[in-house]
Amino acid sequence: MNMVKTYLMPLAQQETSTSPGFNYSYRSVGTVTDTGYSLRFDQNVGANHKIWGFFNSRENTDSGGNSNMPPPIQSCCGTVDQLGKLTRIGWDWIISPNLVNSLTAGGNRSNNINLSKASQLRTAWDQQLGIANGFSDDFPVFEFYGNTFPQMGQQEHSIDIDNTVAVNDVLHWLRGAHSFTLGAEGQYHQYSWISQIGGTCSGNAGCFQFWANQTASDETYWGRDGNAFAAFLLGNVGSAVNLNDLHKPRWLSHYAAVFGGDTWKVKPNLTVIAGIRWSYETPRHEADGDTSIFDPNLIDTSLIPGTYGPQHGELVFGGVGAGRNNNAGETWARTWMKDFEPRVGFDWSPSGFKNKLVVRASGGIYYGPLVYADYGQGTVQGFTVQGNLYTADPLDGVPLDNGLQALSTSPDLNPSQLDGTGESADYIAPSNGRPAMVSNWALETQYEIKPGWIATLGYVGNHATHMHAMLDFFNDMPDKYMALGGCLYWWAAAPCPNGWGPGGYPNPDVGALPYANFSCLAGPPTCTYPINEQENQALRPYPQIGYINMDSYLQNLGQSSYDALEAKLDKRFTSGLSILASYTFSKTLTDADVIQPYWSTLQNGGAVQDPENLRGEKAVSSEDIPNTFVVTYIYELPVGRGKQLLGNSSRAVDEVLGHWTVTGTQHYQGGQPMSIYGANGIPGKNSSVRFNRVAGQPTKNSAYTNPRAFDPATNTTACATGYFNCAAFADPNLVTPATYVPFEFGTMPRNSSDIRWSGFDEESFSISKLFPITERFNVDLRGEMINAFNRHIFNRPNSDLNGGNTGVGQVAGQADTPRVVQMHLKISF
Repeated sequence: MNMVKTYLMPLAQQETSTSPGFNYSYRSVGTVTDTGYSLRFDQNVGANHKIWGFFNSRENTDSGGNSNMPPPIQSCCGTVDQLGKLTRIGWDWIISPNLVNSLTAGGNRSNNINLSKASQLRTAWDQQLGIANGFSDDFPVFEFYGNTFPQMGQQEHSIDIDNTVAVNDVLHWLRGAHSFTLGAEGQYHQYSWISQIGGTCSGNAGCFQFWANQTASDETYWGRDGNAFAAFLLGNVGSAVNLNDLHKPRWLSHYAAVFGGDTWKVKPNLTVIAGIRWSYETPRHEADGDTSIFDPNLIDTSLIPGTYGPQHGELVFGGVGAGRNNNAGETWARTWMKDFEPRVGFDWSPSGFKNKLVVRASGGIYYGPLVYADYGQGTVQGFTVQGNLYTADPLDGVPLDNGLQALSTSPDLNPSQLDGTGESADYIAPSNGRPAMVSNWALETQYEIKPGWIATLGYVGNHATHMHAMLDFFNDMPDKYMALGGCLYWWAAAPCPNGWGPGGYPNPDVGALPYANFSCLAGPPTCTYPINEQENQALRPYPQIGYINMDSYLQNLGQSSYDALEAKLDKRFTSGLSILASYTFSKTLTDADVIQPYWSTLQNGGAVQDPENLRGEKAVSSEDIPNTFVVTYIYELPVGRGKQLLGNSSRAVDEVLGHWTVTGTQHYQGGQPMSIYGANGIPGKNSSVRFNRVAGQPTKNSAYTNPRAFDPATNTTACATGYFNCAAFADPNLVTPATYVPFEFGTMPRNSSDIRWSGFDEESFSISKLFPITERFNVDLRGEMINAFNRHIFNRPNSDLNGGNTGVGQVAGQADTPRVVQMHLKISF
């Protein structure tokens, strides 16, 4: 109470508005600055040597506008500062007229700095507010659940640094009809994550949460008359959370490759290309060995063996010392040493076509990089300490004046620390060090229809394996237990069908706890869980924990295939006209749509349903676009000196009517598939469940006409105005199954090829006038219209058909930008 009255409320009163609706003035001034410069040098050293180099620097800064409250208590809109630096230096050595060596070395560095406005004031806010055990120049967060004023303060204070040092050496040798290449390269990568936050409500500064039932007349039905802000005014905290990274992780990895190839001019009309590359990339390791994962092979010694023997699965810690595995360079995954990448191709012009026909074909194997999706923040359990002050009685919360929990300054190397906490565990399998492999092949024919007009018809295909994916949920309850139906919600200590009553268990896997101290009346820490822990948790392979996170790291089970027919017509620049038109008909099938599948799942749905049947996850990609047509053209108007019209005009006339150029780009493509998701889940599983398609029902709502028609204030259900016909989709588990009535998976694919959003159409044009002042000095004036016809391409509709989602089928925003008209002036000298 003293802290609120003495320190916090004066901060909230420092800026007010005369508006009757709110008492804060919204700040909306923000600036975006892009600064860049580059330097380059080239120097010949004698007749056979050349050295060169360049340095490029760029900085993008966003000062953050639209602060909803005055600093330091604002809850949004911090600053972003992105810096990038690129350095290269090279040496070209002409050993002989047929032998040249090129050596290049350099480095890349990028910094992303994200700071709240409070942190930029460089004030120790916790100390100023009298919050014990808080330390940061971020302002602590105060969250008010269920209140129209949701939050005060912001946690945004992080820096990530990405460094790469690389060297590349290539030897070029010409001998007869052969052009040989032999080379090698090496790279050293370092990525650092430096943060004072642990999410939106955590971090060094701390987060205080307040709940409506703390001041309600009836704490059970707390939405009736309680107010979270009232609890704040009383200084009565629901929970106080803080976090500290004891060690700022610095991740290191290496890459090396050797390669060689030959371009062989077999005949004047036939060229054959062959080559091979071998490479390897080490999975990352933490510089000081401070990393940990869940090991499913270790026995959890804190759990008492039961009917099924010892329970496996506990944390293991990298590094050297007591409680660690004595591996300072622990990578968890093995380095894959079989990245052999052969490539072949040919270019053939059949002699019978008078050099008008060319046939090209190529094939090869390529390996991608190892992809981590945790932004350097994962596999550090035990090296990040957390505090949480909480009381079960909402009427007797923690006093705000008491501050935050004192945190340990030593790592927590307890291998069973996650047991029963509900927190996810990180896991990297030894086989996850194998990178994605892409097999690529292409066949193309090119024919000169008439001078300057070239037609191309080709086929491109590829197949990828071991792609980064979110497919393996290996702590999900096995599918066979779905047959238990409603029994999965029974207490594990008193299982279906008789509870503690007499009788046997129809299913031999049900009826005995997975280990002796799984659950009990005393609850934690005597047992992992309280007595009412459900059967579905007991049936997980590792029942002492919940979700096991693999997709943030190197899970590599994904596959994809791509097939495309490509046609192109190219008119080379003659008579002032150049045209390039292309059409692509393609199909992409995959079970791993994007390089960061978790974020794709949040945005588009399309999550895995049954990890035990990955064949059922293959479907059209969310990026699949069957038809794409693009045409670009440049037309230099035939007017002015030397042109068809007014070719002998005076200079004055030429300055006005000559040197005009019109260009255009027109782009048309089909829509992308949409994933229908949001069906009720299955207990004991972290994977998703899809809907069933209802026969005879169209998927689109016949009443849908306008994406702006939905008004949440007057529409009781979004299905009435949304894009989708909700009756076309049935949730297989809409009603919780009865005892021994099985849970079911949905029958729809991950993405449906016949359920697509609108395509993308855009036309852009420009007209320019060149003013040639002298031979070396000229002025170019250009006018451009981007999205000239002001087409409106809306974002895809919300396809989360969960019954509680009031935005089903609704469109939120526009995917393209409105028409842009702009002018450019370019002076060349």
